[in-house]
Amino acid sequence: MVFVSDEGSYLEAPLETVWKFMGSGDPHSQAHVSMRHRVQKIVSPGVMEATMERRWRGEWVAVTNRLSLFPPLGFVVEALAGPFAGSKSFQVFRSEGARTRADVYGEFVSPTIPAAELKAAALEYLSITFDEDAPAIRTFPR
Repeated sequence: MVFVSDEGSYLEAPLETVWKFMGSGDPHSQAHVSMRHRVQKIVSPGVMEATMERRWRGEWVAVTNRLSLFPPLGFVVEALAGPFAGSKSFQVFRSEGARTRADVYGEFVSPTIPAAELKAAALEYLSITFDEDAPAIRTFPR
């Protein structure tokens, strides 16, 4: 297990727009070209499970995440299946006027990634998602 903090990323939109984008359905899903066959299931108010295939290091892998939403503060991701199964992270949003700071803190584990590579792999995995969301949020209607 390794603790990962990824601080200081910015989404070029106000916090309210970020949350609208996150709940926008197709616009949000279409931004994630590294994901396919995504199916979401509501578990309880503010909690959902998302099952998908995700492109990871050149291969499509099955992934299931439980997401617990705490607007406007952020959300928790619990990886139930996939390369980071057993990991838990919290993405914290902070409004900075016309843009939103996004920081991630988590404990990452992996059934397949060697411990010595785990921190770098987790940061790579987080970066893929951010790099798909960031340009889509910039063009999302406000």
